[in-house]
Amino acid sequence: MVKKFTAFFLFLALAFAPGAQGFTPKNHAELLKDDFYRENRQQYENIMAEAKERLLADEYNKLAADFETEIARGAAESIKAGDSETEAYATEYIAATERMNRELIFDWLRKNAAGVQGFYRFISEAYDGWLTVQEGDGPASWAISIFVSQKSEPQNNGELNGEGKLDGGRMAVNYGNDDASATITITFDGETARVETSRAFKESGWFGANVVIDGNYGKERK
Repeated sequence: MVKKFTAFFLFLALAFAPGAQGFTPKNHAELLKDDFYRENRQQYENIMAEAKERLLADEYNKLAADFETEIARGAAESIKAGDSETEAYATEYIAATERMNRELIFDWLRKNAAGVQGFYRFISEAYDGWLTVQEGDGPASWAISIFVSQKSEPQNNGELNGEGKLDGGRMAVNYGNDDASATITITFDGETARVETSRAFKESGWFGANVVIDGNYGKERK
């Protein structure tokens, strides 16, 4: 399961395509002399070009604009804190590449939603979040990711990756927890996945103070 999911992730990350994409520092030509900057800038260009081909134009344009703003803001903060320009921008390119990788995985899952597989959005007034379910290598084995963040302060958040075992319409999630009583179960009903956790899980602190992942997640399709 994990091997299959990781392989798909890396395929997206390493796809090659020509042409610069997105934010470019004013002294980009000078920064290109640094190997760390150049390599991570190239990875960023590659994934943005891949995204431009895969995503709808308005989706791509929105993400590209978000990335430009975030790269400029994040790099400026890092430079102010004492990082070199090459380190600051390269680090932001790494983060943007990882985020776009994730967006492309979400897009693939929306387009390949079959059975329980898919991208599910947390239906909540208090939290932003999502659940992904992707078919694994073994029988009834699934790659599971859950991310949840508070919409208001202190905006605590957390993320969990694990393996799900499906039995009928109910899935038990193994996320490497030491406490066997800290459980997560997912129940699938049509286009809805309901996440339920034990008291021990809620008290474990996996998702930050007072962050609850229990609730309904709605499947999105393309």
